[in-house]
Formats: sequence, C-alpha cells, structure tokens
Amino acid sequence: MDLPSAWTMFVYLMSALLLLAPARQATAEKFPRFLEEPQSQVVRPHASVTLQCEVDPPTSDIRWKFNGEYLTSETHNDITIAGGVLRINSFRHKPRELSHVGVYQCVANNSMGTLVSVEANLEKTVIGHFDRRGDIYVNATEGNVALVPCNAPISEQASTTVFEVNNTVLDISNSRRHKVLPSGNLQIANVKQSDQGVYRCSLVNQISEQTRASPNVVYLRVVTPVISPPKIVQGPQRDMEVVAGHTLTLECVVEGSPVPHVTWDKYGGVLPNGRFVQELGNLIISNVQKTDEGTYICRGENEIGQPQAEFSMVTVLGM
Repeated sequence: MDLPSAWTMFVYLMSALLLLAPARQATAEKFPRFLEEPQSQVVRPHASVTLQCEVDPPTSDIRWKFNGEYLTSETHNDITIAGGVLRINSFRHKPRELSHVGVYQCVANNSMGTLVSVEANLEKTVIGHFDRRGDIYVNATEGNVALVPCNAPISEQASTTVFEVNNTVLDISNSRRHKVLPSGNLQIANVKQSDQGVYRCSLVNQISEQTRASPNVVYLRVVTPVISPPKIVQGPQRDMEVVAGHTLTLECVVEGSPVPHVTWDKYGGVLPNGRFVQELGNLIISNVQKTDEGTYICRGENEIGQPQAEFSMVTVLGM
C-alpha cells in the first residue's frame, strides 16, 4: 500500500513543478518596459539636475547614454549614476567646461532584449538680444486703446515680459486695462492722461533669473479725442500653429474714435462654445481641439468710415 501512495505523491509533485516552471520562466524573461522615462529640462548654470528612469521588471540592467555614448562615473566624475537615477551635481553649459547640454537616454536590458527610452534634452536658459532701434513715439487718444511695442527677442524658454513707466515697474497683475500680449507688446484700454510717460520693456527668465532690458524706450503721448475711423494697430498673426490642449490667443487691437467695437468670427464655422473669451478685443480659446482649426476673422467698426478686418489661419498640431 505504501508504494502507490509514494508514487502518487511523486506524480503530483512533478506535475506541480512542470506547471510552475513556465510561469517562473515567463517572469524571469519578461521584455523590459518603462514605467517612467527621463524628461527634457531647461536648466540654469550650476544647478543640480536629476533624471529618472523606472523599468519593469526591476531586475533589468539600466545604463545611461549621453549624446549616443554610454556614461560611466569614471568618464564623467561630476555625474552620479545609481541605476535608474542620474544626477548632475553642477550643470555646465559652456563647451570649454565639458558641457552637460545634450541628449540623455536610459537603456534597459535583460535576457529578453534591450529597450531605449525617449530622448531627454537638457538645455541651458537662453534670452536673445534686443535689436538696437531708435526710440519710438506713440500717440494714443484718451478713452481709446494704446499699443506700446516691445520688439522682444525670441526666448527658447518661457520668459516674462515686464514694463516700466517713468522708471517704475508697471504692476498689471490686478489691472483690467493692461494686458501683455503673446507678442510681448503692452495693450492699454480706456487710455487715461495718467498713462502718458516713458515706457521700457524687459525680458525676465524665471529659471535663470536673468533680465534683459530693451535699449530703446517708447514715449506714449495721450491726446484729446478726434473723430476717426477704426484702424487695426495690432492684428492676429497671419499663420498660427498651436498644440492641441493648449491655449490660443489671437491678438486684435483696434483704435478709433468713437471707440470701435471688436468682434471675432470663424470662417465657415462657429467659435467653440464654452471655451472662448474675448479680452480687450483679443480672442482666447482654451483647451484647443482639432475642430478649432480654420480661419478666424477680427473686425473693428465704429460709426465713422469702413469696418476693418484681418484674419488668421490656425493649424492645430497633435491629436
């Protein structure tokens, strides 16, 4: 009687081992996949930077590449690598200092194969230079609209345009009459005599805290209203590209006396219900969708002269 019982136990044991073996093998040989990949960043000089990479299965071997070449702590002793974490202790952006600017990738490897992450670009903060131009003189009608130009340089990263008037920073955070447009120009509605003065714009980079001021100033002179037809002093950019999900601002600043009425239409369509507002004549569309693609028309009119109109053709990227 003992022999069949022992044999039965042996069969059961072998069957269990055979059933478990494929599961163990599948677990051990699962192809790596990323749970987290490194992200591009804009970095100020000498700041510390951390790039992170998480892989499943966690037993996968992780290495890092910089501009296509594998990194090691021996070749870059200012970079610390601990598996899926890469840390730069003091970011350098000048070539003669062995710059850290470039493309970083995480590489995961196990017996099933190798997987390379998306490219993470580390860039230095950049503010361009203002063009040297002569001072600008602007006349604005009291009660009307004024546009103070800035001619801000292109900044590769998000920067803020600020204005000074008569050497004092203009605080527009709670103002309903002032708006810095995406173009960098300052729009002033319902112009008052107190708006008259000398304006200068500056570009401030929040990451590097670097500030660059315009070499020229704008003299704004406020004059008595004179009846005049509508005139578009700042129209929308003729061709606009916007990423789906982002916010789109189409500029339209119209002067004239009486103060012109500004309206927006979409050619062959309608403005997106619940996702647009008109602010000081400018059209703002939030959470842009593919259906928002098309031609938008700004019109300004008053009781004097012919209505004025300009258009913008909007292309939505993504989705």
